Amino acid sequence: MASACIIQITTPMAELPQFLRLEPFELPHDTLSASTYLFFTPKILAAGIQAGCTPAEIKNYLQSHKRETVEDKISDTIQGHHSVIFHAVKRNLLDIVELLLEYGADPCAKDPNNIPLLAATIMWTKWTYKNADKMVALLLSYGADPRCIPENMWSTYIQMPTADHNKDSPPHVSATWVKKQHRLILVETLNLTIRYHLNRASLTKLATARQRQLAQLSGCPRILHLPFHIIGQDHALEAVMNKIMAYDTMHRKRPLVLSFAGLSGHGKTELATSLGSLLGTDICNVDMSKTHTVMSLFGAAAGYQRSSGGSPLNNYLASHGGQRCVIFLDEFDKTKQE
Repeated sequence: MASACIIQITTPMAELPQFLRLEPFELPHDTLSASTYLFFTPKILAAGIQAGCTPAEIKNYLQSHKRETVEDKISDTIQGHHSVIFHAVKRNLLDIVELLLEYGADPCAKDPNNIPLLAATIMWTKWTYKNADKMVALLLSYGADPRCIPENMWSTYIQMPTADHNKDSPPHVSATWVKKQHRLILVETLNLTIRYHLNRASLTKLATARQRQLAQLSGCPRILHLPFHIIGQDHALEAVMNKIMAYDTMHRKRPLVLSFAGLSGHGKTELATSLGSLLGTDICNVDMSKTHTVMSLFGAAAGYQRSSGGSPLNNYLASHGGQRCVIFLDEFDKTKQE
């Protein structure tokens, strides 16, 4: 009887270049407990991130110190090398990175080799195999400069970038750090989505001082990041942001109702689901194509069988009494007239 064998040939992966390596740290007490460390230091925070501390543990550590102190030190380099946000970004820890950014970490930070954080984020993916699309969008939404990546590699984002340098157009001052070895890595790691995000960020108007003030007063500063979560639909996004900020500022008791209409695949569902995280709350998603009666939407009335169980919508509203809520009625056009 004939036998078969499989021969697998693998190409050894090149080591991470020295200019992209981060220095290792260890937690002195194997914990990030606030009672263990009386003073805030970026080094301890970086060690906690490397040790695999959860976002909740990182948040507790940050909250255990005065916010002014944390904001003053969080962008400091550790022993003259990298700031703490580099350690979270390399591990693709979105929740922790956003937490650091909210505490004032610099999205435009640079490493000792003058490589911007945004560029390192993209180049690391060659070795980490992690999808950095959302991380890039997050950094851009907090103000990272897209032009730290050579513009001719993403200005026409639909085209694949090349390693050739356009001598006719000098690089932007933010991209003067780029050398041939960097361009070769960027050619491999600048996927279509990242190129789109860079292009979009270069065209997106920065929020005005009034918009930032309104967003802060309404308790939803992250709503200004909406353009970095949805592809296209500029006019719709601006209208949604203005409506939400105006509604929150006036403290109206009646709910704000927004109706998204359009063809399939144009971002209606993505926009609706993004609002929950950007407004700092979870979202109740109701599939109206499967909701055929009022009872299935709100639950059985008192006295009827299973009335005590309520419905997902009713239970959501009950558990969020007095809080900001986001309810998404998906496929609303497929409901019956009743």
